[in-house]
Amino acid sequence: MPIHYVYEEIDRRSLFQGDILYRTPELAELLLRVHPQYADYPSCRFFLVLTQSCDLVRRGKNTPSSRYLSLAAVRPVEDAIKLEAAKYQETWQEETGVISTEHFDRMRMFVERLLDNNEPGYFYLHEDQSIGLDSSNCAFLALTITLETDHYDLCLSAKIGQLKQVFQSKLGWLIGNMYSRVGTDEWNQHYPNPNVQRQASGMLRETMEWISKEQVREAQREWRRESRGEPASSMEYLQFVRDTTATKPSEQFRKRLREILENTQVLEGFIRSAITQAEMREIFRQTIQEARAASVELRAEDLVKKFMEALFKPGAPMSEQKTELRSFVDSVVARIASDTVVKSVLKQP
Repeated sequence: MPIHYVYEEIDRRSLFQGDILYRTPELAELLLRVHPQYADYPSCRFFLVLTQSCDLVRRGKNTPSSRYLSLAAVRPVEDAIKLEAAKYQETWQEETGVISTEHFDRMRMFVERLLDNNEPGYFYLHEDQSIGLDSSNCAFLALTITLETDHYDLCLSAKIGQLKQVFQSKLGWLIGNMYSRVGTDEWNQHYPNPNVQRQASGMLRETMEWISKEQVREAQREWRRESRGEPASSMEYLQFVRDTTATKPSEQFRKRLREILENTQVLEGFIRSAITQAEMREIFRQTIQEARAASVELRAEDLVKKFMEALFKPGAPMSEQKTELRSFVDSVVARIASDTVVKSVLKQP
């Protein structure tokens, strides 16, 4: 019995739109003759039937009304993510699987649409060991092949999965590029934890390495200062970026606070005198742990609040200051919480 909400018990008497076919030895042999590029392609072990169900029905011994079976190549979902990410990557980043953190939200929304099958050109197939899908995959609807219906039984014997009727309709909508959206169950209705946002974020962090634009710029400046020539490879340059910017998030946060407050005379030197480096690290660590324990996303506001609580704790240099100073600090907190660099640091995987 299928576990994932998109699939249902398969009908082994007929093929339907959205059926998942495994590349059996018999199917591979057929592909070797008619579509050899797919016969042993490592990352293409499955295919999705695209032909409409009504054209696949066999009445008695009669052949289906369609003369051909249309199949879409199914590949790991990471391939779809990498293809989308390539739009925002430089050459060396694409070669090393790196992307700037500034594109994380854009990519997360892409993956969310992918998970809920709202992204044109793809149909997401979540892993389900019960039907033989040992990893999450994605049908590339533009990568299609056709087989004559003479091979109907061969394809039927390769069938391992079947979509529920409403998801067959959703697939048909994606294929036909219809103007009305087919309403189907979506991820959050079945998996509130992790929800679609957290699932998408996790998939992105597993697939790509995320480095901020500021880190890349800092590495570029250092590269020029050292008068280095062309890197021998993209991987060599990536390692240089890693080594140059290997600063812990807590230290990046501390550095940015100093930059924000460096021209504020009232608070001049308070980071150095009021909070030690070790205390800052501990505040950062505890806040992250609390956010993870509560299964919520870490926000800049939460971290700044903890920081200011430590600043005004009993015995701290600023604990006896006037209310006016606290109001001033509140305005500074708001500025820190909305700072784009601070937010970037907190989003680092």
